[in-house]
Amino acid sequence: MRLDAPDETTQPEGAARSSQAGESPPQESVAQPGNSPFLRSPFSATIPRQHGAWSILLVGYAVGVACASRVNGWAAVVLLVAVVLGFIARHAAVTYLRIRDARRAAVGRLTVVYGLLALGAALALVLGFGLLLLIPIGVVGAVPAGISTVLERKRLDRTAIGEIIGIIGLSTVVIAAGYCASGTLGARELGVWGIGTLFFCASVPHVRYLVRFRPTRETPFGERLSAGSPSLLFHVVSIAIVGWLGQAGVAPSLAFVALVPIALKALLPVLRPPTGEFSIKRIGFVELGHSVLFAVLMGLVYGLG
Repeated sequence: MRLDAPDETTQPEGAARSSQAGESPPQESVAQPGNSPFLRSPFSATIPRQHGAWSILLVGYAVGVACASRVNGWAAVVLLVAVVLGFIARHAAVTYLRIRDARRAAVGRLTVVYGLLALGAALALVLGFGLLLLIPIGVVGAVPAGISTVLERKRLDRTAIGEIIGIIGLSTVVIAAGYCASGTLGARELGVWGIGTLFFCASVPHVRYLVRFRPTRETPFGERLSAGSPSLLFHVVSIAIVGWLGQAGVAPSLAFVALVPIALKALLPVLRPPTGEFSIKRIGFVELGHSVLFAVLMGLVYGLG
């Protein structure tokens, strides 16, 4: 799942998606606010257009809450506010560092506002609700998030390792949501976090196979299998890991079922590539649909388990 979408600080998706291949897009020139209202608005510049990242953040949050043993609604809502504001503040900070036009001062002020509001919500959770373990969870999430920010600053965030590091950082929302909703942090919450992280990371090799290799019906099966093998292997190993977690009692015995649809999704374009014109947008919608399906299946499996 691609973490970002083109905006005034990122380059558009090219035909060969060179940025996904690890090639750095050209550095942004000094922006000149012109015909686009989006470019003229400092507020709009601070709002992430990273559709894949929003999906991970919100679906991951939903998974954590849905799989919680019990739900403290107010704490869960405050966490959602903190997470969304924190995500926007991070994007705003990166935008502030990149742009060099008249919007920079306003973007900087908005970054501070977002950051303070996110910090206030986080403090309410820790001090008001007594969720002290959010501190180490936040530290764990901050490490990959910090690395991802550095990579993004250097235009290396669209490499495979850059995307996976970013996804690992965002996936901490799963365990944070489970902890805030239930008030406990144990094997159940850790298991949900692990499964969620595997699910979101699995999109990286799959999407890279579709975008970089672009299989067609005319492509020999051997070539499709060779190019798709990293994706297929990742999905098989992920299902095996989740199956083991079920046997170990860390997750419900049927938890692996939540990963079966994406494994079939990865297998299908290897066995029978899609026909018609290649579409990044279509891939994005399919990924989003599978994310929602994953959240539903996880809620059902943990609810029944």
